[in-house]
Amino acid sequence: MRLSDDPELRDRALAAIERSVDRTDRIVPQLLELAAVERPEEDSEQTDLTLMMHETVADLRVLAKGREVKLETAAPDRAVWMRTSPFLLQAAWRNVIEKAIHASPRRARGAVVLDSTTFVIRDEGGGIPPELLDRVRTRFTRGLDSGANGSGLGLSIVASAMQPLNGEVKFGQGRNGEGGRRWN
Repeated sequence: MRLSDDPELRDRALAAIERSVDRTDRIVPQLLELAAVERPEEDSEQTDLTLMMHETVADLRVLAKGREVKLETAAPDRAVWMRTSPFLLQAAWRNVIEKAIHASPRRARGAVVLDSTTFVIRDEGGGIPPELLDRVRTRFTRGLDSGANGSGLGLSIVASAMQPLNGEVKFGQGRNGEGGRRWN
């Protein structure tokens, strides 16, 4: 392999390689997670939804901090028990919270709310355009705010994880037009 003598060309090529590697680092785990949620083998078990919500948000605080998004949580002061698949439910919650973080502008606030067995995410992103609402759960469908970083797999993972749980996912506009996602 011969390297170019032009330092600007080398820098652009190196930057392109780094972007490609970063994208691969994001998409491969998502593809593996999508395959896992489409073939769930885990049985349901009694799961503390309050604890799961706090653990899931804690896992994503570094991402939120890096994007300067403040995540707030609200949940009952007690355990909320449900018989469910912890793997599937956490995969759905993690992907939608991650999507909300990425959709929010810098220095925004996001809310993760658990009320009994309803889980609500609010973000300050622009929401999902009406023309994408029918397709947003389809693999590789990317929203307008995804930029070059989105793979278009996150919400299809959510939909695939919720299906065997007999759960429901709703997307809508919140107050002032901010995005919102709701699970029952």
